[in-house]
Amino acid sequence: LATAWPLNVDVGKFPPVECTIGYGSGVFRQQGYDQNKRPMVDLVFVVRDDAVADWHAENLRAHPSHYSGLARGLGAASVCRLQRWGPGLYYMPHVQLPTTDGGMLDAKYGVITRDALLQDL
Repeated sequence: LATAWPLNVDVGKFPPVECTIGYGSGVFRQQGYDQNKRPMVDLVFVVRDDAVADWHAENLRAHPSHYSGLARGLGAASVCRLQRWGPGLYYMPHVQLPTTDGGMLDAKYGVITRDALLQDL
């Protein structure tokens, strides 16, 4: 039995990221889960600090359903302001992400700037 699920999210369908971090039971198989059904995939997209507003603007255009109705209405600048609160992470929960083999994964993903990530570490 493999210890990890393939992390085959098609990141080419998203604005550019510096790196993608996968974690949790949807990436690393864990006891207590059905080994034949993949749990939700948890990801963090790390983006350049000077590009986060453009990243959200482009992602809002490409994947509007990933954002709440309020976030869509307020726009990328407001999403960036919200992201700066707390740990500097903005999450899109319960979304479908495309895979490199043409499938879809149940997932949630967060967006964090490189500086916020390094400060948190």
